Amino acid sequence: MITSRGLFRVLFLAAGMCLLLLASPGSARPIEKSADAPVQSLLPILLKKFTFGDGTVTGSVINAAERDMDVPGAKVCWGDNCVYSDEGGEYTLEHVANGFQILTASKDYFVTGTQSTNVVGSAVNYQNIALIPDLYISGLEYRILTTWDATRCWPDPNGVDCWDNDLDVHMWLEPSPLNYHIGYYYHYNPTTDQDEYWLDYGDCYGLFPNSCLERDARYGYGPETMAIKQLEYEKIYYFGVRNYNQGQPGVPPLSQTKARVILYDLSGLAKSYDVPVNGGDGNFWYVFMLDNTVDPPLITDENCLINYSDNPPVCP
Repeated sequence: MITSRGLFRVLFLAAGMCLLLLASPGSARPIEKSADAPVQSLLPILLKKFTFGDGTVTGSVINAAERDMDVPGAKVCWGDNCVYSDEGGEYTLEHVANGFQILTASKDYFVTGTQSTNVVGSAVNYQNIALIPDLYISGLEYRILTTWDATRCWPDPNGVDCWDNDLDVHMWLEPSPLNYHIGYYYHYNPTTDQDEYWLDYGDCYGLFPNSCLERDARYGYGPETMAIKQLEYEKIYYFGVRNYNQGQPGVPPLSQTKARVILYDLSGLAKSYDVPVNGGDGNFWYVFMLDNTVDPPLITDENCLINYSDNPPVCP
C-alpha cells in the first residue's frame, strides 16, 4: 500500500519493513501554521534493520573435583537444543537466543549442573560449566562448589600488572580442642618465628578433619571445590570466599565478581548462594555455617561481606 503525505510517500512492505519515497520538489506544498502552533522539525529518516539473532555458546565442561580435568561426553543443552562435549570436554552450542539463558550439563555419575550465561546475538560467547562427581559414589556427605567471573585477570590501570582474578575458599572447624582451617592463609611457624603463607588442603581419606580442598583455581570462573567426607562430631563448620587480590589497582570488589556458591548433599542440591551485590566492599564473603552440634545438622545462611581474618568469620 502506498500513502501520500505531503513531502514523502511511504511504501509498506512485508515483515514490518518500509520504503521511503521522496516526492519531487515541485509536488510539495507549503504547510501553513498559525503563530501559536507547535513547531515540527523534518529530520532525515534512516532505514535500518536491527538484527540481534541467535548466538553461539562454546566452552568446556569441567570436572570440579579434579584439577585440570574436563568432562568428555557431557550433554549440554539450552532447552531442547543439545550437543555433547568432545574428548577434551569442549562443546559448541549454536542457535541460542539473545539475552540471559540457562544451560544445563549432565553425564552419568555426575550431578546435573546449570549455568546462567548472557548470550550476545550473532556472536560467539564463551561459557565454562562445572560438574561435580556423584557424592554417593565419591563416598562424601557434602561438596561445596564455587565459581565466579570468567575474566582471567584484572588489568592494572597503571599498565604495570594484570592481577589474577583469584577467589579462595576457606573453611574452619571449631570449637577447640581440635580446630582446623582449610585454605590459603598465614600461619605462625614457631620454628622460624615468622608468619608463613600456608596451603592446607585438609584430608578426605579417613583422617581428621575428614574435609578437604579438592580443587583450587587461580584465575577467573574457577571452580574451587571443597568436600566433606564425614562431619566431625560436635563441630561447627564456617565456609566463606576471599577475593585475594582485592585492594590492588583495577581489581573490583568481591561484590562485583559474580561469585556463586552451591552446596550439595547426598539428596542433591542443598543450597545455592549468589554474592551480595549491595553488601559493601568487604573482601570476604561469609556464606554459611553448618552446625553439627545439633541433630540433624543445621545449615544457617550468613551471606554477608566482611574483611578477611584468619579466624572463623562473624557477620555484623
